[in-house]
Amino acid sequence: MSLRHSLLGKNTRRVFGRFLKDSSATVTQIFGLSAIPIFLAAGAAIDGARIHDEQTKFLAAVDAAVIAVASDDRAAVQSLSGSQLEARMAELENIAADYIDKNYDASGDISVNLEISGQTVKLDADFVFPTTIMSLVGISEVDMQASSTVKKAMRPIELVMVMDTTGSMDTDGKMDGAKTAARNLMTTLYGGSLASEPRSEFLRTALVPFAGAVKLDSAAHDFDLGWIDTDGDNPLSRVHFDDPAAPAVWNNYYAWSRLKKSSSAYHTWNGCVETRKRGTGSQAYNVNDAAPVSSNPDTLFPAFFHPDAPGASSTGDVNGPFGFSYITQGSNTTLYSECYGTGLTSGSGGTCLNNTNLTYARIKQENYRKYENTNIGSESETNYGPWSMCAVSKVVPMTYDRANV
Repeated sequence: MSLRHSLLGKNTRRVFGRFLKDSSATVTQIFGLSAIPIFLAAGAAIDGARIHDEQTKFLAAVDAAVIAVASDDRAAVQSLSGSQLEARMAELENIAADYIDKNYDASGDISVNLEISGQTVKLDADFVFPTTIMSLVGISEVDMQASSTVKKAMRPIELVMVMDTTGSMDTDGKMDGAKTAARNLMTTLYGGSLASEPRSEFLRTALVPFAGAVKLDSAAHDFDLGWIDTDGDNPLSRVHFDDPAAPAVWNNYYAWSRLKKSSSAYHTWNGCVETRKRGTGSQAYNVNDAAPVSSNPDTLFPAFFHPDAPGASSTGDVNGPFGFSYITQGSNTTLYSECYGTGLTSGSGGTCLNNTNLTYARIKQENYRKYENTNIGSESETNYGPWSMCAVSKVVPMTYDRANV
């Protein structure tokens, strides 16, 4: 950053010299002299913080601008030369400057320099940023600079927005803020509002709302049920039914079909999935994009199923209440029969009712019998069920149509 310095005038130096020679009120003089560097140091810290904050915002605006240029079909300049290339580069620089101007409120004129070499797009931008307290020592402004480089995509740019919809987002306007930020990002990248720029052949976007799980759209054109563990071959699909007495058919996907939503209709899996098995290297299926194959159950996505919480005899019991209890107490869920069929029940003194041992709470929770033919009502945003903690909104696959997102 270049610095501009101002010099003290002759009169100012003369007055300051007399001040130094004055021996009266020595303590006051010393304090006055020491206060000057302290004040300037504090001022420099304040200006430094402002500069750092502005630099971050400025760089973000330059990043958005260079992505916008790279995604524009006019960035294909390989066939141009001479005056055509010069005119096109000037046009693209104007586009970049306009994007920066929309996303950053500069105190002065912003200069930009755009370079396109093969598939590489580089954008440099700078402007003069005024200081406040530092101007007292001659540093009245600093050069704010930012540079960003991207590779032009041989295919359309793909943007995926991952939206947190967990409970913590329901406070302090966090969800509204996240939505606003997402809409602003779309406006920036598309170069206009939804009404004016509804789609772009050079930009595909997707949206992934998440909570404890994500909900797939089974009606999407690229949905493949073969990617879902419907048979319980993936061990993660049987965690909630780890009961030796449970038939082999019981797994997360199957359990949905045993719960009723009315007196005569049964539920079906709603599209929610859990993360895949954690591992290392090529077997880190929880973070890689290895295609699911039936020959390797670990690659299949387990269907999401939130279990019913075990019952409790009182609020203080270690067995509960855990929340998310959606099955009405009945023949298989009352305190003295929730372990029915597990071989651990023996009336009011049954071992499974030990309210000081979490092992028996787990046994109650894994009892598959309490789900069989039980009517829990229909899925909604307000009541508990096997869908609890899954994102309410479905994943929006890659699309050129902005309105879908």
